Amino acid sequence: MKRNRQMESSLLLGLPDLAQEGGALAGETASRAVAALAHFPGGNSWQKVLTDFAAQEKSAENTWPGIAALMLSGEKEAGRRAEEKAANTDLKGIRTPQDAYLYIPGLVLAETKTGTRGRYSDLLNTLAAVPAAREEDLSLLMACATESMEWMDQAVYEVYRGFQDIFRKCLDRLTGQRDGDAHKRQGDICVLFSSYAILKACRLGAVLTDVYAEPAEKACAKIIRHADESADALLYAAAALVYAEGIRNRDYRDYGRKNGGVLWS
Repeated sequence: MKRNRQMESSLLLGLPDLAQEGGALAGETASRAVAALAHFPGGNSWQKVLTDFAAQEKSAENTWPGIAALMLSGEKEAGRRAEEKAANTDLKGIRTPQDAYLYIPGLVLAETKTGTRGRYSDLLNTLAAVPAAREEDLSLLMACATESMEWMDQAVYEVYRGFQDIFRKCLDRLTGQRDGDAHKRQGDICVLFSSYAILKACRLGAVLTDVYAEPAEKACAKIIRHADESADALLYAAAALVYAEGIRNRDYRDYGRKNGGVLWS
């Protein structure tokens, strides 16, 4: 996927409002899209938006969890708030794919940033226990699993493989029920989140880029092009998230502490 400055300008105009107006799922998705874009060279404007998201979260506790945005904003006070918020999150309250997507990757990131690693297994087990009946549910769990893989300490290999197994099982279920034209009959939200998860999994080495990347990009290309015409805040935010992941380099394992996980210093 090629970088498109005009598309980024369009996204920049709409994403900040989603934290307040789009609901929890859209707001959290928007924050992760901004976090990804902010770490590109020349991403200063996105970094400002990410900082604004973190500031909004302070006075909008019930709007969206925001743990990842707080952690990735780079502000010391925001990081402290994120650690406190993560520590006070009750994993028993995570029962749905939406709950898992909202909380688990941010909690994984909090564990990585604080260096405790104490809840990795609990978070993996929590995600594994979340039921998913609909295709959209499966796509959210796929996204949750791949983000957790990126943001955890990959040295804790058995947990990393556990998240990878969840991703693969969801992918198998999603594609096993359909033929090669699955995306033509799946909802746009499902296509976007599953494509995002697949592209990230390619970058993390969980699946083969040569096999999976191009079909994922083709499946969501039209949706992304017309996302700014949609009144659906979640679709808009998810399109931005896929775009942000799609322009990352999948020729090598582009992850680490600077961009979430621990292998880059």
